[in-house]
Amino acid sequence: MIEASRLSEMERELRGLMAAHLGVDKPSLAAGLRSVGRGLPLRQRQNGARLTEALEKVSHPQLCVQLDEAAIVKSHGRLKAYLEKIDRSEVKRRQWIRAGSALAFNLLIVLTVLIVVLRLRGFI
Repeated sequence: MIEASRLSEMERELRGLMAAHLGVDKPSLAAGLRSVGRGLPLRQRQNGARLTEALEKVSHPQLCVQLDEAAIVKSHGRLKAYLEKIDRSEVKRRQWIRAGSALAFNLLIVLTVLIVVLRLRGFI
């Protein structure tokens, strides 16, 4: 059985990492994970879900007995290791690259359609 204070310390640590590396500063871990959404890989979302479920159950004495401390600690460790590896500047750089490439692709499509229409009309 895991203690509520230890679990809340884990939550506080993960919220701090999410604020530092992802720019998500929410009042609870569940809200932070919802905010990030699919920005995290599936395994990390599952680890976060396991931790939020434990946070909900820890306040109830009968449900607290059901918690698997080893699994919770392992999930915390994995999510913490993943969040520590994230470089915020790299994330922003990739967002800019994705936006630029999408814009270039859309521009290419529009120019291709314009050339085809002009060709069919006999202007080219």
